[in-house]
Amino acid sequence: INSITLRATMKKNSTILVTGGTGSFGSKFVPMTLEKYNPKKIIIFSRDEMKQWEMQKIFGSDKRVRFFIGDSLDQNLCNNPDNISYAYANATPMGGTIALGSLSKPAIFISASADSMIKDQFIEKLQIVKGVVRNGELFTSVYDVKVTDAPSKLDLSNCEVTGSGKKAMCSVWNDPNFDSSENAYYYVRVVANKSCRWSHDLCVKNPGYCEKDLDKSIPKFIQERAWTSPIWLETT
Repeated sequence: INSITLRATMKKNSTILVTGGTGSFGSKFVPMTLEKYNPKKIIIFSRDEMKQWEMQKIFGSDKRVRFFIGDSLDQNLCNNPDNISYAYANATPMGGTIALGSLSKPAIFISASADSMIKDQFIEKLQIVKGVVRNGELFTSVYDVKVTDAPSKLDLSNCEVTGSGKKAMCSVWNDPNFDSSENAYYYVRVVANKSCRWSHDLCVKNPGYCEKDLDKSIPKFIQERAWTSPIWLETT
């Protein structure tokens, strides 16, 4: 991306999503963008937990780069218009570590938004992924924290999404199986609605390009996902 393209597409106070944002591109793009274009917010998605933690340490004080997760929070936090500020002031952000001795029962605050640039993208569910170590072995559990009651529908014949799903979701979740004696970690997974896989979309738009999708091993749709970096709960 050259500077002419950036000037033409970026506006002051815009919201920018960077996927794979903790890699070599993101490490250059984020500080340059914050300095030159003054965006309202930069959202970083990355699968590398250590790099996410490292970037949070560099940019965590910048209100335009936000990492959403907390602990020991008000159960009605989603109704608070200042919930993000409250969470930063009263909780540990994602990428952090909490001493288990300081907790009675953790509460995790989740706030997620769909990509505003994609009109047919909605959030279908919020999930918590938890890992614990028992006798030297890692055990992982997945919890559906919140699921939309009116999901959008995908028409595979034309790749059109119908219905109006949730553009944002928020929840405060309590672990029903919390054990203060166990080292553990939590991270959030956000699951979007169904959308056509690029290969099927290509076939729909160019019927002569494909032979009626004869390869059944290739899925026709996907569900985009986003992950946060974890919060670590440690006994020592």
